[in-house]
Amino acid sequence: MPTFDRFNLKSVSLLWGLPLSHIAFVVLGCCSAIAFAEPVEPEQSVTVNLLELPSSRQAQAILNSESRFLWEQTPLRLGLQDLSQIHGISIWIDRGLDPMQSVTTPAANGDSTLLERLRQIATLINAEVGLIENVVYFGSAGQVAPLQRAAVELHDAISRVASERSAQLRPWNWQELSTSTEMLAQLAAQWKINIVGDLPHDLYHAGELVQPATVATQLTLLVGGFDRQAVLTASGRFELKPLDGRSRWQAKYRKSDLDLKSLAILKSEYSNSQCFTRGEVSQVVGVTDFHLALLASPTARPAARMIESSQAWEFKVQHTPLEDVLIKLSGSFGFELKWDVTCTEEMRQQRISFEVEGVTTDELLAEVARVSRLKIMRDKKFLVVKP
Repeated sequence: MPTFDRFNLKSVSLLWGLPLSHIAFVVLGCCSAIAFAEPVEPEQSVTVNLLELPSSRQAQAILNSESRFLWEQTPLRLGLQDLSQIHGISIWIDRGLDPMQSVTTPAANGDSTLLERLRQIATLINAEVGLIENVVYFGSAGQVAPLQRAAVELHDAISRVASERSAQLRPWNWQELSTSTEMLAQLAAQWKINIVGDLPHDLYHAGELVQPATVATQLTLLVGGFDRQAVLTASGRFELKPLDGRSRWQAKYRKSDLDLKSLAILKSEYSNSQCFTRGEVSQVVGVTDFHLALLASPTARPAARMIESSQAWEFKVQHTPLEDVLIKLSGSFGFELKWDVTCTEEMRQQRISFEVEGVTTDELLAEVARVSRLKIMRDKKFLVVKP
């Protein structure tokens, strides 16, 4: 639950495909609709499911973990970069979104998950968010679901001809001012594949994925920003084609792997999606978020409740060292105080003064961040302080 004020960020371990003109980045959504009749086959069923890879399941668990934070006029790129570092999950901002637009988030309510908070951010900037394997993708409205489908089907196609390659995970990083053409060539060389097609020119800031990912995910992230997708041909080449606008796909799951008790709720949230169970096998048809919602275990939500964001605080500080103030606050909150290694002794010992009354925990920390001109993030059991 970080509290953010105005600050600058340094990050090296995040999925930054940041075109200088726009940007490239990621996320997820989770849920879809349901019908209780046997689904009609929309197309060939996916046999090797990208969502069931350990890399994706780990990311799904992270997105379902508790996270409450407060942004006050925080640039999108910097705020998401912090969340990526804290939670250890890659985030990709599409090149069509402004990475430096300022975002102010509402206070979190109850046991908010990271996914729920990311969706709030997406709503504030008129965007969408969704998970592509283990990367959170922020994109324009209507863009994310087709890209999720493209990645899933590409991964399945690869597995049908080279199962050993489909399961491989590799890191990905690129240099400052890399062009889209150079990044595409880099992926071709790294994976030893033949890619047919070109991308329009764009420049990217240096970046890297926080976690290794499959070739299907990496290709989809890069070319998706240009409304394209990679398709594996019978000859074994990867051809770049216009993005297929369809978003639904189907796969079979073990009944025990799905949260079938939530079907009624999901039915009201997602239309034109289905889940049919016969014996121990469930067939699911719908957008990726629907598949993810069914895969989310009810126990995935945090068991322990954090301090309620609605709790009212009164606090008065007069010319007191910042470190003393934060030690007292972290003790009151039940958090472990952690200082970033780049915080100097001068930063720790600066004297601050402020007075608040009737504010929430996040608002109190936001005020401390404002007067100290530092970044204060509250998440899980830690209170993290950064320049």
